[in-house]
Amino acid sequence: MKGDPGQALSELDRQIEQCRGDFVQEAELRAHKATWLTALSKWSEGATELAQAAELAGRAVEWQKQSEYLYGQGLLLARMPEQRGRAHQVWLRAASVAQLAKDGPMQIKAHRRIVQMYAGMADWAQAIAESGVLLRLLEENGMDRERVEALRNRAAMHQMRQRADRAVKDLARAVDLAQTLDDPALSLQTRLHYKALDDYLHPEKAGSLAELLVEAESLGDTASVAHIALEQAGAALRAGRFDDAQEHAGRAREAALDGPDPVRYLLACALIAEAREKLGDRAGVIEILLTCKGSLEDLLGPTAGQQVVVLLDSLEHRWGRDGVERALSDYRARAQTRAAGKDSRSTK
Repeated sequence: MKGDPGQALSELDRQIEQCRGDFVQEAELRAHKATWLTALSKWSEGATELAQAAELAGRAVEWQKQSEYLYGQGLLLARMPEQRGRAHQVWLRAASVAQLAKDGPMQIKAHRRIVQMYAGMADWAQAIAESGVLLRLLEENGMDRERVEALRNRAAMHQMRQRADRAVKDLARAVDLAQTLDDPALSLQTRLHYKALDDYLHPEKAGSLAELLVEAESLGDTASVAHIALEQAGAALRAGRFDDAQEHAGRAREAALDGPDPVRYLLACALIAEAREKLGDRAGVIEILLTCKGSLEDLLGPTAGQQVVVLLDSLEHRWGRDGVERALSDYRARAQTRAAGKDSRSTK
């Protein structure tokens, strides 16, 4: 927003005084004033202006506008921890008014905010209860893709409360619903979510991920390819199959780089480093970590490599200073050999 805030607020106050009695115009001006107050981080004052705007819109029987102002008021109240209870009530009112306006999307927005607020507070019981309302509204409005996501989110909340049986039921519903939609990637991702939980609960029955990997690759779904390959790499590491772990993590790394997906890229590099360390290839550990650092900095900027620096620094604790120096020497010799090979090929 441009201009002097003090002057803008004074001008808005003047205009508000001039249009007393014109409920719609005054409501719009107060909402505009709330925008300026929000930019100044004056949450409480902005919420008060939006409350007044909502009341004025109600007098004018402008239900859609009133629900929008109430929704905005809830957003500002939710920024103040002591006002979150009021935010809940205001959003409920916004949804109720939106129902009068036959504005289903606004009803959904308000209830989704309630769920997000309680999830952010780690109040899983309340978030789960509110998710039930949200799911009903999504179904009534024919928003099946959003229902899949809401079911997956509620399953995660059940897991936080250690209620795996309920999480499984929600994920099973999500899988069934996703398979009715014309969205193969969503169906695949939902089945992956279900399989991860089912395998965790029943490790003795855990099946192969190979078929799902082929499906992800055929869809060009790099996020799912990286996810599956990371799962395979982790399983191979736990089973002591370190060459296989390195191969799977390498596939995850390539997919994450194609994404790009910096988080999975870092995880894949860390798994490659762990597999190489188990195989006694300390120079290879340093090589993959330095490569990872450079790639993350290329993707995200110079500070992104700090997480890898922490991993590199931890090597001395495990290997000792002499061990790190020997690994560095081997790494440099390997790099020089590769460079010499490239030079010889280029002169032919």
